[in-house]
Amino acid sequence: MSALARELGLEEGIKLDALCTSWDDLFGQPLSIHIRPHQIRESVLHMVADSPLWIEHIDFYRTEILKKLAPFGIRDFKLRAGLPSGASKKARPVRVKAPLKPVSANDLTLIEGALSGTEDEMLREHLRKLALKAFGAGR
Repeated sequence: MSALARELGLEEGIKLDALCTSWDDLFGQPLSIHIRPHQIRESVLHMVADSPLWIEHIDFYRTEILKKLAPFGIRDFKLRAGLPSGASKKARPVRVKAPLKPVSANDLTLIEGALSGTEDEMLREHLRKLALKAFGAGR
């Protein structure tokens, strides 16, 4: 990095630009879709994740990620949930729903038994739909 870039305070911006250009190749999918670099401050990369679940997930791979970021002068990173600047919710990837499997007779009996004490008809129906979806998804 040139002394002029450092003197003008452009060094971190230049590093961020290089990192953004290489991001997809460095991390691939799905990580590169859900987490984007946002800013570098004092050798700490600040990233934006489109879901709090991704923030949790990334902590398991902290060491490997830092190794990939080291050539860019990154010594640590921080994550926050949100959309990267300039992104819109329409730009988010579309999730493909897995087909639901049929719910067994035993599962139906279990669901109906659990809901039998629910007096509110609307609540009972919503809970029934939720349970059928959960059992059908194999959860």
